[in-house]
Amino acid sequence: DHTLPNAVIATCVPGAIGFFSQRTTIDMLGLTDRTVAAAGQVYPQAAHAHGRYHTDYLFSRRPDYVIYHSSGRFQSPRYPTPDSINRRWGNALYDFVTDPRCAELYEYTTAPLADGTLIEMQRRRDSTP
Repeated sequence: DHTLPNAVIATCVPGAIGFFSQRTTIDMLGLTDRTVAAAGQVYPQAAHAHGRYHTDYLFSRRPDYVIYHSSGRFQSPRYPTPDSINRRWGNALYDFVTDPRCAELYEYTTAPLADGTLIEMQRRRDSTP
């Protein structure tokens, strides 16, 4: 309800986000994205099915929002700094937020949800809220 219909969302948990938002959704882990699956790199210390990532591709798609995997689960921010991201489960996110392009093009923010939890995300600076 709070994004434009043509907004693009990237996330490591695309299922419910993609279904309920009805927005174009990029799966940062490549489970439902062929480019990430076929051409992405693998972080060998990641948990099973959480190692694939393709940061250059993600930046080329210019998502309006990069939704953190903690979203909807906690009432306070879990990953306000890149160092707080557990690479075993969130390497795709870690690689994105530690890339210098992220600081230039995106800003970290949170938004409250009706159940008292929040969404953690990177919002592209030039996107319309």
